[in-house]
Amino acid sequence: MRFHYRLGLGVVVVAFGLCGCSRPLNVERNVLVESLGVHEIQIDPPSSQQQVTVMIRSQVPLDVYLVLEKNRTSVSDQLQRQVKVESGFLDKLENVKEGQLEGTVPAGEGYAVLLSNSSGHDTKVAVKISGKSG
Repeated sequence: MRFHYRLGLGVVVVAFGLCGCSRPLNVERNVLVESLGVHEIQIDPPSSQQQVTVMIRSQVPLDVYLVLEKNRTSVSDQLQRQVKVESGFLDKLENVKEGQLEGTVPAGEGYAVLLSNSSGHDTKVAVKISGKSG
């Protein structure tokens, strides 16, 4: 009887793992973004397509980008050089103290939130990243 119980439990665990069922993403961070700096928050790849929402609140206006990992370096380099970013992002906010981004991240693709501070002051930023399979 015990053997059958363990076998059944093992099958249920494997079935959940194979169906891509995963816990919703919920990341909350308070970060310091230095004057004329770029701060990156990297997120591991989801096991299934994920609808991502990013909310930020800052003391000074920022540019905020939601990017796939494959575009992270390129977009970050442009932000550090203070060049206008024209492509390579899922969503963006420019010159905001508070706002929300949304995007769809494909299964198996890592992604990041980039916070760019072009002001003359360091700033604390509250960031909330949430995601659910979609």
